[in-house]
Amino acid sequence: MRVLVLGCGEMAQVAIADLVRHEVFREVMVATRRVDAAEQFLSSLPTRTIRLSAHPVDVQDRAALVRLMKGCDAVCNLAGPNYRNAIPVAKAAIAAGVSLVDAMDDWETYLEMLELDEPARNAGVTVVTGLGASPGVTNVLARYGVERLDRVSEIRTAWVMRGSDLGGPALSRHLLYSLPSRAFVFEAGRMREVRPFCDGRETVRFPELGDVEVYHIGHPEPFMLAHCFPNIRYADDKAAFLPTGIADQIFTVGPGARAGGPDALDAAADALYRTAKDMVDVPKTGALRTEVRGERDGKRVRLVYTAAGRIGLGTGVPAAIGAQLLAIGKIAKRGVHPPERCLDPEWFLQAVDVRNIGKVIEEVVEE
Repeated sequence: MRVLVLGCGEMAQVAIADLVRHEVFREVMVATRRVDAAEQFLSSLPTRTIRLSAHPVDVQDRAALVRLMKGCDAVCNLAGPNYRNAIPVAKAAIAAGVSLVDAMDDWETYLEMLELDEPARNAGVTVVTGLGASPGVTNVLARYGVERLDRVSEIRTAWVMRGSDLGGPALSRHLLYSLPSRAFVFEAGRMREVRPFCDGRETVRFPELGDVEVYHIGHPEPFMLAHCFPNIRYADDKAAFLPTGIADQIFTVGPGARAGGPDALDAAADALYRTAKDMVDVPKTGALRTEVRGERDGKRVRLVYTAAGRIGLGTGVPAAIGAQLLAIGKIAKRGVHPPERCLDPEWFLQAVDVRNIGKVIEEVVEE
């Protein structure tokens, strides 16, 4: 079998290494604008049985993408930023008739991605969108919790990112473009707008980090969870950045940079990325949290799932697992789906567990 990975940044390299290590695919193709860097990375991987190759591509070039995708068993898109690239890649995959997994993390892009559901179904293609750490692992843990309760009322997700571990420049663009712009919660059957980086402040506990104050941000989890579990009363997503100066930079610079157009946003993102790279004495461990509230056996119960780790592992490995599950037929739904709607959480969490990249902790609280 053959897989095509789009991108070769920090998170894509994690995914590529995982695909090589677990040998579901006999051929791993990597497509990126910087072929020389991709070839250098591929040459460092310890493999003799898997064919590796690097190919030049601009993901905005649909015809070139379709040619690369044809004949592949799955596509793993980690070419960011997602607000620019996720939709063109998904359209190319549908045209090529190849199923796709990505790590999309922009709420506006998610709503646009849903418009491709019917074309994907008609083409017999599965698009798993938003399979990174958050969204992604947070969402699968939500379904895992939902399946363990008799009735579910609320799903709350949260995450913490270290300023010293902001991933590559594309992630900095996402942080400035999406997080401080507009944010929403799902409440009483509808989406309600809240103020990002301001509203919903609360202190929650994360493994290895302890108590951290989090707040609403512009992320797609409320839309995704409401899409999959429309009968719940409430869903949200909150975040924090450590040190807090990173959050201040995102909140103050982001809206103006987005309004200023691509050049202004790119310049601001480059500055944010340089700030992160200069943080040599800041630990790199981040964390995520999913809380599912409801009833079981007539009692009110909260299921809390937490994990800690690096952003590259937390994003790249889930995307790689998704590509492997697509290829071996463990994801059967056609069309466009968030991960909690089409992945068996037992399969996914077992795959995460065998990789030893971070332990998921479950806490059961009866009220």
